[in-house]
Amino acid sequence: RSSFKRGDTIISIFERKLHDSDFLVRGFTARVIAQLASPRGRELLNQRLRLEDNETVIRILKKELESQ
Repeated sequence: RSSFKRGDTIISIFERKLHDSDFLVRGFTARVIAQLASPRGRELLNQRLRLEDNETVIRILKKELESQ
């Protein structure tokens, strides 16, 4: 149970970075969140995909979501 809480804490830290003005930061953050493989992380990636306008980040988000 503690590892679950730790994963949620880490995802919360990265969640803010999904809204960064720099597309490179958003793309990197999406990859990190995907590696954590949690339901909350998947939810955040789906939310970001609906908002994202940068083609590079969209490709990263789709790839990471498909691989989960």
